[in-house]
Amino acid sequence: MGRRSVSSRFETVLYSTSTEVHNTSRCTPVRSGGYCIRHGIERANLTTGTVTTLYSRVDPRYESSEWHDVDRIGDSHLVVADMYSDEVFILNLTSGMVVWEWSVQGHQPLHAGGPYPEDWTHLNDVEVLEDGRIMVSLRNMDQVVFLDRQRGVIEDWTLGSEDAHRILYEQHNPDYISAEFGGPAVVIAGSENNRVVEYKRTPNGTWNRTWLWKDSRLQWPRDADRLPNGHTLITDTHGGRVIEVDEDGEIVWQLDVPVAYEAERLETGDESAGGPSASRAGIPSVTAESESNEKDSSPIVRIKSWIKGRFPNKLVNGITAVTPVWVGLFDLVVLLFGLFSFVLWIGLETWWAPYSLRNPVKRRET
Repeated sequence: MGRRSVSSRFETVLYSTSTEVHNTSRCTPVRSGGYCIRHGIERANLTTGTVTTLYSRVDPRYESSEWHDVDRIGDSHLVVADMYSDEVFILNLTSGMVVWEWSVQGHQPLHAGGPYPEDWTHLNDVEVLEDGRIMVSLRNMDQVVFLDRQRGVIEDWTLGSEDAHRILYEQHNPDYISAEFGGPAVVIAGSENNRVVEYKRTPNGTWNRTWLWKDSRLQWPRDADRLPNGHTLITDTHGGRVIEVDEDGEIVWQLDVPVAYEAERLETGDESAGGPSASRAGIPSVTAESESNEKDSSPIVRIKSWIKGRFPNKLVNGITAVTPVWVGLFDLVVLLFGLFSFVLWIGLETWWAPYSLRNPVKRRET
């Protein structure tokens, strides 16, 4: 995941990396699969093409063990979402030292989330707020938590809870909206629910859902940013597109991109800062059922919508995740139906045929 910075002389992109490392003594356990993972933070100069490694570390491999996100704190510090160690830490680039860290183990029991330690939290996003707090997405716990660097988790600010899927379900990339722009509110890609939502914090300390958007194509979105003009930029991962929807929920432009993860409007600040909350801008919720143009959609789109409505989101998204990029949901259903028909046909032919398989082959007595 990258962050773009601009200077008067050149432009750079800051991003985290994960690469395989073989033939290392630390990589011998069976759990590691025989190789390690080198986590790194790099900066690419887009003008000169120079890539600089700012920090790296080698760990035995686990499933889903990368550093999932990195965000800047000033010019000399970075905050890292470390999915390998299930922690958030702040790195001083000048000294190369970790100067602060918070571990999820002090907040969540080991039986929560996914299997420990292979993919326990799937800690997939971190964002430093203007007041110094840190917002963290714990995907496998279905929660967004807020950290104070002195006290740890601010308990009464936690949004969602494990298995409360009506609120959040394996979410990605929460985007914070401050009080200045009508918050506190958070726009979130509700991935397994196949929707994008906004929750606003009320004066009594609860979170109320104030906005929802989805259409018949949206499948496992993994990013949503509220833009300064009130539009919302959405990355629809399994829907294979990046789109921008206006205040009425209408798509104003769309770019087909296979398996996109995150999109950001340049020149709007980190995470497209400055966008208003839905309540401030009067943005209504839009779902596939309420879209005026749903009845005008193509037969293929309506078939996909029917298929998605008949099977659990987790199953549909899981199957889509392991199939090739060029295989869409409709293609997959047609393929499975074809395979089922073929197997059924062979089975019936075998049952009805007057021959049986044996050595030698002979006609069955009738």
